[in-house]
Amino acid sequence: LRTGPNDTPIHMVFSTDCSPYQHWQSYQFFLSALRVNQPGRVTQIVSGCTNAEEQSIKDWHAKHISPLSFRFGLHLTPDFSHPSGNSTVTYEFFNKPFGLKHWMEHGEGMGVDPDRHPWKHDTIIA
Repeated sequence: LRTGPNDTPIHMVFSTDCSPYQHWQSYQFFLSALRVNQPGRVTQIVSGCTNAEEQSIKDWHAKHISPLSFRFGLHLTPDFSHPSGNSTVTYEFFNKPFGLKHWMEHGEGMGVDPDRHPWKHDTIIA
């Protein structure tokens, strides 16, 4: 993988929900990363989808994004929009920080194999 300045590894991540608008924005983000030859990995973190939406996003990513670059990843998380498990209160903005936390804890899409290559603390996550 290409690295950033001074050979610092870079991993760009961005968070979305399952709406068509954010789906379109994520596609544009991946295309922009490809066009500018963004170094390192780029991962989309998607939170709060139904099972059908998750499958649709996985299929679309496999068909349209993965062929663009092996560096483009996808990570699906549970819905974190209900604080303290309260199903009557919805705060969808919790999906962003808790989605990132989920991605970092579970390692999916991070581009590292924890058995062979432990997480490097000098990797920049943007």
